[in-house]
Parts: sequence; C-alpha cells; structure tokens
Amino acid sequence: YNSYKIITESQKLSTGDYNNYGWDFNSLEKDNELFYNILLEEDSTEAVFSLNWNRSVINAPWINSKEYQESLADMSISICRLDGEDLALYDFSDSRIDNVEHIYLRGLPKGMYQLKVTTNAFTHFGIAWRAEPGNLPELEININLQDVRIECNNLIKGKEFTLQSSYDFENWATKHTFTANETSHEIIEKINNQKKKFYYRILWNPVN
Repeated sequence: YNSYKIITESQKLSTGDYNNYGWDFNSLEKDNELFYNILLEEDSTEAVFSLNWNRSVINAPWINSKEYQESLADMSISICRLDGEDLALYDFSDSRIDNVEHIYLRGLPKGMYQLKVTTNAFTHFGIAWRAEPGNLPELEININLQDVRIECNNLIKGKEFTLQSSYDFENWATKHTFTANETSHEIIEKINNQKKKFYYRILWNPVN
C-alpha cells in the first residue's frame, strides 16, 4: 500500500514544490546535483526517502567475450529542513559500494524540506519518497498543590525523548530523558514551593 500511494502520484521533476508522496526518474551529469522541495503541510509520523540506480556493465563474456568489468556511480541523498534562508541538515545517505541510498525518519514536523541528490558520474536514477501524516508527541500537564503530572502522549516506541523546563522560554534545563516503550509516559515533578511560572517541552531526534 505504501508503494501504491507513491506510484499513483505523477512524476515529480526537480522543479516546483511537492507533497507527502512522490517519485522521479531522471539523469544527472558528473559532479552535479538535483534538488526536490517537499512541503509537508502536516506533521509526519514517519518519512522515507529512497534513491536507486543501475551498475553499468562495460565488458562481460556474454557481451563481448572480455573479462567482466563494471562501473558504478557514487550517488548520495540528503534531507534538510528549510527555515527561511537557513538549511538544517536532518540526515544523509552516502554509501560508496551500494547502488541504493535510503533515509528513514520518525516524528518529522511539518514544514518545507529539501531533498538533495548528488553523483560523481553521469547516471540515470530513480527516486521516491513518502511521509505519513500523523500526530507528533505532545504534553498534557496537570498541576496540584504538591506536584506537576506530565503526560507525554503520541510517543514513538523505541525513540529517546528529552523533557525540558524553562521559566522564560530562553533558558531550558533537561529534567528527564527516557526511551519510550509505549505511546504514553507519565512524569511527576515536585513543585517544592516554587512560585515562578514554568514551561515544559519535549524534544526528540527524527533520525534515531
């Protein structure tokens, strides 16, 4: 079904802005690069980007009776988040021996992303991506006289999360770090007669 959602989209040339699902068959000159801008209008629970290309057989006994010889372009892909004029690298895949590159992310916030393809030799390639819309981790906070009960919801199993607190939205202190075994996790913080206002946020790395 994942492949179906990709191939039912029209071919995406490396111009314009695209959405959660797309593919392209293209070619790239030596030491050149192509960019695909992907606009995610909703948060994504997981996102996959795959690049594939063929080996070129130069000589072979069944072709020209010569000893087998092949050539393989060294390609790579990377995914960055666009924030105004700034680019934040999220992840990249750059194997020197394979003819496939693959990036898998979980918990990707909505926004504009740039997928970059590079090569060291002329080659044709196929590229495809999908980003599944869904809810990202969030906090539900309940306060009483003794403590603060923080319910972390929509967690991604197996991923590490960090809970931080701040009094001014500028200086954040790490309170807890945990790996999610379930989709929810409760943390209890003692108030200790603290009268200042305080704020919480939960952080995670989409790559791990």
